[in-house]
Amino acid sequence: AKKIAKALRFRDGGFRYAKAMGFMIEEKNCAQVSINMTNYTGTGLHRAFEFVKREAERYGVGVRESEVIGLVPQQALIDAATWYLQVDSFKNEQILESKLVESGQSLTDFLEEMAAPTPTPGGGSASALSGAVGASLLAMVAGLTAGKKGYEAVSDEMAQRKATLTPMRTQFHAFIDKDAKAFDMVMAAFKLPKNTDEEKAARSAAIQEATKGACEVPLEVMSLAVEALEHGVAIAEKGNKNSITDAAVGLMHLQTALKGAHLNVQINLPSIKDEAYLAEKKRLAAELLEKGNGLAAKTDELVQKGMA
Repeated sequence: AKKIAKALRFRDGGFRYAKAMGFMIEEKNCAQVSINMTNYTGTGLHRAFEFVKREAERYGVGVRESEVIGLVPQQALIDAATWYLQVDSFKNEQILESKLVESGQSLTDFLEEMAAPTPTPGGGSASALSGAVGASLLAMVAGLTAGKKGYEAVSDEMAQRKATLTPMRTQFHAFIDKDAKAFDMVMAAFKLPKNTDEEKAARSAAIQEATKGACEVPLEVMSLAVEALEHGVAIAEKGNKNSITDAAVGLMHLQTALKGAHLNVQINLPSIKDEAYLAEKKRLAAELLEKGNGLAAKTDELVQKGMA
């Protein structure tokens, strides 16, 4: 441990931002290399850890475990995860909790807000969240297929599907807030003054415009869910069989997004007076629902077949 620590620390020719010492822990019957990382952006945790592993192998021993003492910057852990998982195109904005924190919420806070006796966030936001989870799971299965032994024939296809599904997750996530804001706009329109004919006319027009907006968001969620389900068919059929249940759960979430968003469209359409708009959106919603349900049924058959 002392030799490894000496090779690692900067003053003896090692990493620029690492201080280290080695010693024996008698109660655990093992040696420990204790490292003080002074700048994780200059010397990543993963690089120091891998160096210790390689040096230990020279002496015929392995690393049993590692630990973090005290607080650690979140980015240091993200950098380590990105390096080990080899997700070179990963961006921090893909982290769900980070998005929620940006709005002043943790995931727990968001769920608490959803459980509160307030109109938003509601079923529309929950549908969008389900879509984000579904797209994430399908992307995961595609990633577990691309480049894996036995799946060489579909490796490029799975890599491409993963690359396509990844931004879908971000789009679904954005609809969580968009749906809540669209409903809030409807409520705000209903609260406009209606004392004069002019105010009544302005209020009525605002309600109609806001209600159309409340229809557009779930329609976009439905469309995105159908697009993701199309990828789900191929992933359920050709993806890594060891992850078939993950794909199945992802498909269930996408179907929830589809049906939940459709309910939101249905509840808002009757309030719209524009007959042409009404007819077009009814047609579109029915078309998306039928297509999505067909894809979901097909993928369910493939999942059951894959598990047989």
